[in-house]
Amino acid sequence: MIYGVLLSVVAAFCWGSTSLLMRGMTHLGPLDMTLGRSVGAFAVTFIIAFFSGTLGCLFTFTVSEWSALTLLVLANNIFGDVALFLALHSLGVAYGSSISSTYPIVVALMSIFFFGESFSYSILSGTLLVVAGVACLCQRGNAQGKLSTKGLLLAVLASILWGIGLSMNKYLVLHELPASSIAFGRSFLFVLITAAYWLFKNISAKTLAKAWRQVAQREIFLALAGGVLAIGFGGFLYARALQFVPATVATPIGASNPLLATFAAMFIYKEKLRIVQWIGVFMVVAGTVIVAF
Repeated sequence: MIYGVLLSVVAAFCWGSTSLLMRGMTHLGPLDMTLGRSVGAFAVTFIIAFFSGTLGCLFTFTVSEWSALTLLVLANNIFGDVALFLALHSLGVAYGSSISSTYPIVVALMSIFFFGESFSYSILSGTLLVVAGVACLCQRGNAQGKLSTKGLLLAVLASILWGIGLSMNKYLVLHELPASSIAFGRSFLFVLITAAYWLFKNISAKTLAKAWRQVAQREIFLALAGGVLAIGFGGFLYARALQFVPATVATPIGASNPLLATFAAMFIYKEKLRIVQWIGVFMVVAGTVIVAF
């Protein structure tokens, strides 16, 4: 139990890097950002799978497992991360990361309806606390980032998509797949889908040379680092944690990453929050943790 909690905490640190790194990508487009993250994730999970002896997992996945991996990649790493990327540039790190990290509620609800887990009052009270926290975050003031309806909807969309994706992660763990196999299979699909679409889009538009110059800029290293930390190590550690603790424990712990992102954003991007918005950050994180108990 303690080992699973510790793995979840480290995963939270890895996931916390996502918001900070995405916030610094001011010239990369969503597709280029996603391509860089997919390459970084594939590189680190390939190494993990190689040393753990699970590279051959690609040939042993069943149809249902490939389907779950595909939904995981689409929900988490492609549409979910793009929604977060756009939300962060609209709302700022503090708003965007806090609102989008309400995904444990989605995981809890899916666990009840699809995995047969029982309803608890902690889910209800945690949900209400998260809603109240988001309301505090939505108070206008001198905080960094313009609180737009579009940005808010994008952050909520990211939360829903991540919840769906992480539920698929739980499904794969219930199939007793090793964490290294889940992480490698996920990153393999991620880089395959992203690279194929990136090439198709730019070859069709005859902009391949320009696209290569765009990708070759310095900010691509931020995308690569995000893939290594958040998707590579973060995804592996989360899948590993699920082998020791339930998803309703590991997921809320991982969702505490807005606190880490907010503290770092204050120093790196000079973002500022009012007291009521600080209360909102802590309420969002507390609500997601309560969902676990």
